[in-house]
Amino acid sequence: MACVYGSLSYLGATSASVLGHSANGGQLLADAVGILFGPAGNLILAVIIGLACLTTCCGIASGAAWYFNKLFKNKISYERLLLVIILFSFAASNIGLTQIITLAVPFLVTIYPVVIVLVVLSLLDRFIGWRRSIYQWACDITLAFAVVDGLNAAGIHVPVLNAVLADYVPFYSIMMGWLLPAIVGAVIGWVVSLFRTAPSEEAAKE
Repeated sequence: MACVYGSLSYLGATSASVLGHSANGGQLLADAVGILFGPAGNLILAVIIGLACLTTCCGIASGAAWYFNKLFKNKISYERLLLVIILFSFAASNIGLTQIITLAVPFLVTIYPVVIVLVVLSLLDRFIGWRRSIYQWACDITLAFAVVDGLNAAGIHVPVLNAVLADYVPFYSIMMGWLLPAIVGAVIGWVVSLFRTAPSEEAAKE
């Protein structure tokens, strides 16, 4: 997968001089394959992407339907939830990749810093142990800065706030202003844990 996405990144970074500006990565990939392999290459690409996306869509749709079925305690059947999710996905897919990306970017910009922090902390879980306050403080502070980045990505700017953060928060100008606050939040969470008592082994198992 690293080789595949690395190749796609290289293609996107180096093909502008030949293909010009593309509306999205899908269009760029289709144009590049068309030049190299012709119509037959585009047909094969369409089949490959269709099959790859189909497996992902099936997994996400069934997983989401299962989750909401459990959340609503079987008040809405799994089959009905699955049907609603599929119909919604079908409708959303027809607005076009460019519009989907435009709508998704603010949410992704808001979510990805928190996900990164969670992944890094989970790798250190053997050292963190029962100190859940580290997770709470790190993620809460990260989310606060990520929301600001998400609003900026959505075109909702607060000039005064952006100016202050750009002056005092490292890496804010490259949309990584959450990095240092996440570290500070983790340290605060660790300090908070010093004033708490570790749970007993029985309670930890529960």
